Amino acid sequence: MIRAVAEGSADAGALGEPTLAAFRADRVPAVADLEVAWRSPTYYHCNFTALPSLEEALAQRFKEALMAMSYDDQRMRQAMDLEGVKRWLPGDRAGYESLAVAMGKA
Repeated sequence: MIRAVAEGSADAGALGEPTLAAFRADRVPAVADLEVAWRSPTYYHCNFTALPSLEEALAQRFKEALMAMSYDDQRMRQAMDLEGVKRWLPGDRAGYESLAVAMGKA
C-alpha cells in the first residue's frame, strides 16, 4: 500500500502513525515524501472479537489476563510493543464512525 501511494498507482492509503514512524525511522524510501492527509479522532485500534458461542467464563478469564498484563514485566513487554500498547483497556466501539465515513462505508 505504501509503495502504491509512493509510486502513484494509489491516491491514498491508511496506516497507523506508529507504523509510519517506524518506517521513517528505518528510512524506508517509499515513505520519505509521503504526507499525512487526515488523522482520525482517537479510537480503540485493537479489539478482540469472539463467536457468540464463546463461554462467558472463558471470555472473562481472557479479559482478566489482558488487564493483568504489565508493561513493566519483561515477559509481557514484547507482545505489548507489537500491539503498540503500554496497557490494555476494556473495549469501546466509540470513534469508529469517523473511520467508516472516511472509508465511504457509512
